[in-house]
Amino acid sequence: MQENIDPNNPTKQYTGVWIPKHIIECEQLSPLEKICYGEIRNFEECKASNAWFAKRLNIHEDSAKRIIRHLIKLGFVEELGFDGRIRTIRVREENQK
Repeated sequence: MQENIDPNNPTKQYTGVWIPKHIIECEQLSPLEKICYGEIRNFEECKASNAWFAKRLNIHEDSAKRIIRHLIKLGFVEELGFDGRIRTIRVREENQK
């Protein structure tokens, strides 16, 4: 069963972050972008706010927004929806390897 992130309570059954080799070796991504990718990859569809990512990565919300936008721009992640606060994103299928 898929877990959803509650943006007001960023706790979940945490098993760690797995980052595929092609992401680790990607020179276009910063270390934080690679970790963010791993967090997103934990879910079929990740529903979370920039605030949740900021708290999780110990960064400012604007930085979280930039990281996610960069992952989308490079095609590693796709946005399925955004209501102005909560974004629904997932790792693009071809990047699941």
